[in-house]
Amino acid sequence: MSGRRLSQTMEGNMGVIKNKKWFFIFLLPGLLFYILSVFYPIEESIRLSFMEWNGIGDKTFAGLQNYVTMFHDPTFYKSFLNNLIYLLIVVVMQLGIGLVFAVLLTFMKKHVTFVKTLYYVPCIITTVAIAQLFRSMYATEPMGLINQFFQAIGMEGMVTSWQIFTLHLWQCQCQKAGDLQECIWLFFMQR
Repeated sequence: MSGRRLSQTMEGNMGVIKNKKWFFIFLLPGLLFYILSVFYPIEESIRLSFMEWNGIGDKTFAGLQNYVTMFHDPTFYKSFLNNLIYLLIVVVMQLGIGLVFAVLLTFMKKHVTFVKTLYYVPCIITTVAIAQLFRSMYATEPMGLINQFFQAIGMEGMVTSWQIFTLHLWQCQCQKAGDLQECIWLFFMQR
């Protein structure tokens, strides 16, 4: 491409942004929404972290006392570690599985469209449909798939106790009763 033709092409492309007023007018609604939905809540959370406030009454300035209390609380370190573990597992699993599927799809010769469709179907299925599916799987009346499985293999006693066990573990964690082994031990000792 000659130098003159290249400069004409660049001038033609630059003419699109010559009138910057319209550029900013179209950018403004999205930018305002982003500021109000992202930056303002972050700023407000940081500001409130320096206050003593119960959510209803007056706010009083507490300085760094909230942070001192937080860093001396052993629950903070346990929850921080749990979040880090969860983050690592989710990121590694999502990226790892996605990368494996992408590599497999590049080497596949047959049924590529079918596999792509099969891979994308969970993104299309609505949350309500998934909720209904799990509701029918875990149901006790009429008996759901999991309970039917326990009954079919001769574990009639497990038909509802696994749900109670799961609820017990959840309540135990919510009440900060300790670690997971302690919750399991408490469940079986109460039976």
